[in-house]
Amino acid sequence: MKYFLISTLVLLSVGCATGKRESVRPTDKPVRIWTDALRSSTDKNSYRVNIRVKNTEFTGICLLKKDSEGWRGAVMNDFGAKAFDFTITSQGCRLLHIIPQLDKWYIRRAMASDLHFLFAVDDPASSFQKKIIRRLQPDQTPAVSWGRKKTLVRRADGTLILENRAAHRTVYMLQKIED
Repeated sequence: MKYFLISTLVLLSVGCATGKRESVRPTDKPVRIWTDALRSSTDKNSYRVNIRVKNTEFTGICLLKKDSEGWRGAVMNDFGAKAFDFTITSQGCRLLHIIPQLDKWYIRRAMASDLHFLFAVDDPASSFQKKIIRRLQPDQTPAVSWGRKKTLVRRADGTLILENRAAHRTVYMLQKIED
């Protein structure tokens, strides 16, 4: 019985290790997440937003506009109630006017970090540029990773998905709303 258990574990580990994996390697080409079709520097940008944390989900709209200091935005739910405002510069993100349910230091810190990574990922002056890896996935969609903590992917349809594995596996999904 003892040898049966050991041999089963060995076969299971060998079977898992030899599974087919597609290689995803960093690229030297400039891989940009944000395109002109996804974000305008002169006009107002509107996105459908979906934020998932564990078993909780928030859906709504994100409005974004560039000004002289950086990007300014607001996130509101489907009924039009504002959840929070934010400003993003190359140095970081600042959350403003947060609803009481989200106004906790650890939530503010995680969301500010995620929003900064999401909206400033293509800014060469952003503080995290030396720590990220840009790559093309096997289906040629661009992806950016910050270690094993965060991954930002742009799907072929233009949907942006940011997964933060460090903060309760928080997932942000943005889809451009055509005006």
